[in-house]
Amino acid sequence: MLAAAEVALVGWALSTRSPALFILSQALLLAVLAVVILYRRYVGFRRAYEHDIARRAVEQQRAELAGELHDVLGHELSLIALRAAALQVHSSGPAAEAAGQVRRQVEQAVVQLHQTMDLLRPADPASTPPGPTGPTGHGLSDLVERANAAGADVSLTGTLDDTVPAPIRLTAYRVAQEGLTNAVKHSPGAHVDIRVHSTSRQLEVSVDTECSDGGGDDGAVGSGLAGLRRRVTALGGELSATYGDGRHVTWARLPLHTPTPAHEAHVLAAPLARRPMASTARSTLLPLAIVATVIVAFYAWASHDATLEQRDFEALAAGQPVASNPVGLPSRQAHVRLTPTEPTPPGWVCRYYTDGNFPLAMASFEICDDGTTLTRVSDLRRTPLR
Repeated sequence: MLAAAEVALVGWALSTRSPALFILSQALLLAVLAVVILYRRYVGFRRAYEHDIARRAVEQQRAELAGELHDVLGHELSLIALRAAALQVHSSGPAAEAAGQVRRQVEQAVVQLHQTMDLLRPADPASTPPGPTGPTGHGLSDLVERANAAGADVSLTGTLDDTVPAPIRLTAYRVAQEGLTNAVKHSPGAHVDIRVHSTSRQLEVSVDTECSDGGGDDGAVGSGLAGLRRRVTALGGELSATYGDGRHVTWARLPLHTPTPAHEAHVLAAPLARRPMASTARSTLLPLAIVATVIVAFYAWASHDATLEQRDFEALAAGQPVASNPVGLPSRQAHVRLTPTEPTPPGWVCRYYTDGNFPLAMASFEICDDGTTLTRVSDLRRTPLR
């Protein structure tokens, strides 16, 4: 289509023999071409932006599902394994063997669960903070009661009241749950002390227990702590898990202010691609800079030593002797001449100069002489373009 338009414009310009019309038509065609290119680029950027949004949403959902699997099922499986281990210790014969088999099967299920979590998590887990998933209708007291009922030895000091924002309460619950899960796995039978302490500005949660196996940090524990750390960090808090002197301590500090919404934390942690309009504008910067450089360079070349000042032009008049010309004419002539001029008799020499008009520096003045006197001094700006 653009090729056909170009052919039509060239034919029109040739039929009218108008350089000005040809230049204007070419400028219009280039403008249309630029708009088409920009629109196509905008559509491409918009599709990429929408695809990025959809991809991030899927990654967010997968990360939330992985966190839910770890926080809920991982903890429940650990309690089942603890109950099976207690049953194995207090039983004998076929019952003890069956309890041991149940314990081993649960441990295998935990490994498979964490493998599934690894598949669900994005390639860069740190890029997607966990969403607000968590238990409904459960508190720390319920967590402790269920752990003790399964055979653990857990004590709780402090409570989480309703004045604490819901995301903070949920994260504190997750800290206690993760610490208790790790304690049950690495130190079955050891006493676990959960403490909650709050002030007007922050909330602290700690899970302290003896570490009978040295606190080995296997993939499951590491995965859980990594997800928990992302959750705590997204709320502006701190998390630490230390092993030393035969003890394992999981500790978290959470600020008691309105937390950053999950979608804002997601944007801050993994910003989306630039918006389509911004990307389109950014993609045009280099072409615009090149075009501007070419225009400025052409203008500097075309106007250099070819510019006649208005006051100098007004000092010239037909009939003046060339030798007594009070004005020193520029050494170069204007190269762009779109204004038609009158025919000249034989022996006349005409020169053309610009007044510095941007961007073409086209001819504005015509100075003719017959070798001895100025024969014609014309202001071409008063003559219509053809």
